[in-house]
Amino acid sequence: WFLFASYLIPHSPFTAPEPYYSMYPPDSFDVPTLPEGIAEERARRQGISQRSLIDNEAMLRDITAQYYGHITNVDDNVGRLLGALEQLGMAGDTIVVFTADHGNMLGDRGRMFKGVMYEGSAHIPHIMRAPLNCDWAERFNGRQPVDEIVENVDVMPTLMEMAGLPIPDGVQGRSCLSLVIGQDAKWKNRCFASLATAMLRTPQWKLIDNSSTGDGPFELYDMIEDPKETRNLANDPAHAEMIREMAAQIKAWKA
Repeated sequence: WFLFASYLIPHSPFTAPEPYYSMYPPDSFDVPTLPEGIAEERARRQGISQRSLIDNEAMLRDITAQYYGHITNVDDNVGRLLGALEQLGMAGDTIVVFTADHGNMLGDRGRMFKGVMYEGSAHIPHIMRAPLNCDWAERFNGRQPVDEIVENVDVMPTLMEMAGLPIPDGVQGRSCLSLVIGQDAKWKNRCFASLATAMLRTPQWKLIDNSSTGDGPFELYDMIEDPKETRNLANDPAHAEMIREMAAQIKAWKA
């Protein structure tokens, strides 16, 4: 059997039901510092483009409080599902996956919502639990994060291998089952993504290509030293060769 439980939240409109609506006072947490000039930039835009920017800290705090409430609401309801699996005696034979299609910038760089290659939008939650009765459940369900980079295209082949089914030829992703149980020393450890812009992300570096042709302009971030992506290193001559190589990889992947 298969169950797909799709939670729209956390998502706009940001109006959580009680008790979640009042759970996180807007002045009880930190929010990103809005960049200088964001109000003027937002005023120059129209429609959805304007909606993707935020220039009001009080509004950002109100939205973030509701966003946190939505997250707790989802957390509670996923707990109800997991509890039902236990009560029905089905947890031993059931794979559980919790993931998402995108994040939300939530004020980083003065931006809201999705559609960009910065971490707030592109880095998503992904939690998996193996059937409790399978041979490798203890290793897979060790409650330790996997630090290597995994892509959405890896989910399907992982599920097929966990279910004992052959992975079809031509599948772009790779099963991460061996990675999770500590038996894959040659994991690809990188990801590609593309929408209006494109990126290549490795453990240390992220290159964003802001064109549709693969020729830039580029943004380069050191994700170890600068995880908030505040210092664009694309114009540093010391990184020119690496940028050319990473840009070529993005082009090849798109092709």
